[in-house]
Amino acid sequence: MASENQPAKSALDWDVALEATGGDRGLLQELVDAFLAESRSLMAGIERAIADGDAAELQRLAHSLKGGIRFFGADAPAEAAWRMEQAGRDGDFSAAQKLMADLEGELHKLQAALSAGIPT
Repeated sequence: MASENQPAKSALDWDVALEATGGDRGLLQELVDAFLAESRSLMAGIERAIADGDAAELQRLAHSLKGGIRFFGADAPAEAAWRMEQAGRDGDFSAAQKLMADLEGELHKLQAALSAGIPT
């Protein structure tokens, strides 16, 4: 938890993402745009997998989402996606339903930070 003298941790680590692209800001922007579109699709799929009781699909989609999130050095949303992946692995749809709000909230923070643009 952040104190008055300590800022809240950013939703992502741009240095991690820039390092992964070799400092290529144009490529990084393409990856940001692709992730923003893909993450929405993955979340819709996760919701469907929970509704359909499809544990294998839930695990697969959450794993894919987690991989994309990790590219941006975003620990909190990656942790939320990992927990969802585990719920899929365990076939625990009650847990998955409870985890959905946390995953959506963390992903929203990441999407907002990504949409704000790459810092100069």
